[in-house]
Amino acid sequence: MNIELREGTTDDAGALASMCAEIDQRYLVDEKYFPDTLENAKDWIELGIEYEGHGALRRLIYENDILIGYIGVSENIGARKRDSNIGYILRTECWNQGIMTQAVKELFKLAFETMYIV
Repeated sequence: MNIELREGTTDDAGALASMCAEIDQRYLVDEKYFPDTLENAKDWIELGIEYEGHGALRRLIYENDILIGYIGVSENIGARKRDSNIGYILRTECWNQGIMTQAVKELFKLAFETMYIV
Protein backbone atom coordinates (compact mmCIF):
# COMPACT_ATOMS: atom_id res chain seq x y z
CA MET A 1 0.00 0.00 0.00
CA ASN A 2 1.51 3.26 -1.14
CA ILE A 3 -0.85 6.20 -0.76
CA GLU A 4 -0.25 9.87 -1.38
CA LEU A 5 -2.29 12.78 -0.06
CA ARG A 6 -2.46 15.55 -2.64
CA GLU A 7 -3.91 19.03 -2.67
CA GLY A 8 -6.75 19.05 -5.16
CA THR A 9 -6.58 21.07 -8.36
CA THR A 10 -9.29 21.61 -10.94
CA ASP A 11 -7.45 19.00 -13.05
CA ASP A 12 -8.67 16.43 -10.49
CA ALA A 13 -12.35 17.40 -10.85
CA GLY A 14 -13.27 14.78 -13.46
CA ALA A 15 -11.76 11.89 -11.50
CA LEU A 16 -13.29 13.18 -8.26
CA ALA A 17 -16.76 13.51 -9.80
CA SER A 18 -16.56 10.01 -11.32
CA MET A 19 -15.48 8.46 -8.04
CA CYS A 20 -18.12 10.26 -5.96
CA ALA A 21 -20.93 9.48 -8.43
CA GLU A 22 -20.30 5.77 -7.75
CA ILE A 23 -20.43 6.06 -3.94
CA ASP A 24 -23.45 5.02 -1.92
CA GLN A 25 -24.49 8.37 -0.44
CA ARG A 26 -27.13 7.09 2.01
CA TYR A 27 -24.72 7.31 4.93
CA LEU A 28 -23.25 10.71 4.15
CA VAL A 29 -23.91 13.88 6.05
CA ASP A 30 -25.65 16.40 3.83
CA GLU A 31 -22.89 18.37 2.17
CA LYS A 32 -23.61 21.46 0.13
CA TYR A 33 -20.97 20.66 -2.46
CA PHE A 34 -20.86 16.88 -2.62
CA PRO A 35 -18.50 16.43 -5.56
CA ASP A 36 -20.54 13.95 -7.59
CA THR A 37 -20.81 16.10 -10.73
CA LEU A 38 -18.06 17.92 -12.60
CA GLU A 39 -19.42 21.31 -11.54
CA ASN A 40 -19.75 20.26 -7.89
CA ALA A 41 -16.27 18.70 -7.94
CA LYS A 42 -14.75 21.93 -9.24
CA ASP A 43 -16.61 23.90 -6.55
CA TRP A 44 -15.51 21.45 -3.86
CA ILE A 45 -11.86 21.69 -4.92
CA GLU A 46 -11.96 25.49 -5.19
CA LEU A 47 -13.58 25.75 -1.76
CA GLY A 48 -10.83 23.55 -0.32
CA ILE A 49 -8.18 25.78 -1.87
CA GLU A 50 -9.92 28.89 -0.54
CA TYR A 51 -10.10 27.58 3.05
CA GLU A 52 -6.59 26.08 3.11
CA GLY A 53 -4.88 27.73 6.05
CA HIS A 54 -8.14 29.29 7.23
CA GLY A 55 -9.66 26.58 9.37
CA ALA A 56 -9.82 23.67 6.94
CA LEU A 57 -7.55 21.19 5.22
CA ARG A 58 -8.61 18.82 2.41
CA ARG A 59 -6.60 16.23 0.55
CA LEU A 60 -7.30 13.77 -2.22
CA ILE A 61 -6.08 10.22 -1.60
CA TYR A 62 -4.20 8.58 -4.44
CA GLU A 63 -2.82 5.08 -4.69
CA ASN A 64 -0.55 4.35 -7.65
CA ASP A 65 -1.76 7.60 -9.28
CA ILE A 66 -5.42 6.52 -9.04
CA LEU A 67 -7.85 8.61 -7.01
CA ILE A 68 -9.36 6.37 -4.33
CA GLY A 69 -10.79 8.84 -1.82
CA TYR A 70 -10.59 12.12 -0.02
CA ILE A 71 -10.12 13.31 3.53
CA GLY A 72 -10.56 16.63 5.26
CA VAL A 73 -10.44 18.28 8.67
CA SER A 74 -11.97 21.55 9.82
CA GLU A 75 -11.56 23.54 13.00
CA ASN A 76 -14.39 24.07 15.48
CA ILE A 77 -13.42 26.93 17.69
CA GLY A 78 -15.82 27.74 20.48
CA ALA A 79 -15.70 29.83 23.61
CA ARG A 80 -14.39 26.97 25.75
CA LYS A 81 -12.76 24.50 23.39
CA ARG A 82 -10.86 23.99 20.20
CA ASP A 83 -11.52 20.77 18.39
CA SER A 84 -12.04 19.53 14.86
CA ASN A 85 -14.25 17.50 12.56
CA ILE A 86 -12.95 14.95 10.12
CA GLY A 87 -14.67 13.68 7.01
CA TYR A 88 -13.60 11.18 4.42
CA ILE A 89 -14.68 8.96 1.58
CA LEU A 90 -12.89 5.87 0.33
CA ARG A 91 -13.77 3.56 -2.54
CA THR A 92 -15.41 0.43 -1.14
CA GLU A 93 -12.87 -1.89 -2.75
CA CYS A 94 -10.15 -0.09 -0.74
CA TRP A 95 -11.71 -0.74 2.67
CA ASN A 96 -9.98 -2.92 5.31
CA GLN A 97 -6.49 -2.31 3.95
CA GLY A 98 -5.30 0.32 6.43
CA ILE A 99 -5.51 3.07 3.80
CA MET A 100 -7.73 5.42 5.78
CA THR A 101 -5.73 4.82 8.95
CA GLN A 102 -2.60 5.92 7.11
CA ALA A 103 -4.41 8.89 5.53
CA VAL A 104 -5.73 10.07 8.93
CA LYS A 105 -2.23 9.88 10.44
CA GLU A 106 -0.72 11.86 7.56
CA LEU A 107 -3.49 14.47 7.50
CA PHE A 108 -3.44 15.04 11.26
CA LYS A 109 0.34 15.39 11.28
CA LEU A 110 -0.10 18.25 8.83
CA ALA A 111 -3.18 19.59 10.65
CA PHE A 112 -1.38 19.80 14.00
CA GLU A 113 1.48 21.65 12.30
CA THR A 114 -0.70 24.17 10.46
CA MET A 115 -4.00 24.50 12.34
CA TYR A 116 -4.97 25.53 15.84
CA ILE A 117 -6.52 22.32 17.09
CA VAL A 118 -5.82 20.23 20.16
